[in-house]
Amino acid sequence: MEQQTRLGARLYDMLEKEFAEIVGLEPDRIRSEYLDALELDQGSLILDVGIGTASEIRYLCEKNPEMVSSWSVCGVDISVEMLRVARKKLKSAGLDYILMVGLVENLPFQDNSFDVVFHTGAINEFRDQRLALSELLRVAKPGSRVVVTDEWITHENAEQAIGKELARTFPSITIPSPTPFEAIPPSVSESEIKTLWNGYGYSMIMRKSMEK
Repeated sequence: MEQQTRLGARLYDMLEKEFAEIVGLEPDRIRSEYLDALELDQGSLILDVGIGTASEIRYLCEKNPEMVSSWSVCGVDISVEMLRVARKKLKSAGLDYILMVGLVENLPFQDNSFDVVFHTGAINEFRDQRLALSELLRVAKPGSRVVVTDEWITHENAEQAIGKELARTFPSITIPSPTPFEAIPPSVSESEIKTLWNGYGYSMIMRKSMEK
């Protein structure tokens, strides 16, 4: 099992690097384009849904070393194997953290719990995108920002060389229909769609209303 965990996590990290190479960006540039939208502060309570091997949290720690000791991080993922690897990374970073197996559609947290909420890499594949976004917003504190990011191929870039290479290498990256943008709840006080990664990704940046 230990070997399978290492192999699975290594493959996950390799695929991240391969995506970055195809779109022509460094891995940390990939992360900065969406993680820099998070509103982090001293004492932030952070929720990473779909934490994987904790690459995003590692990046945030490296970019904000003066805040790390004050943060509390909660990571949720469907993969026990990924969480085992994430635990090692978070422990070495000196973070206060908790990891759990769970689904974005049914997060085991009370309303208005987290200062920072984000999800990366799977919203296109969720069957109920509206429920997923509603859950992420539900557990965020009023007035806080929620950032949801994923890869995609659009009608405009599907026939370009990079688009074709991504489709061959990552069959799950497709033109989403309907787009997740249509699932953004009307109750948010702000929403922005930001194009990332030379057109092969996007972020939905939402602010939860101050009303509980």
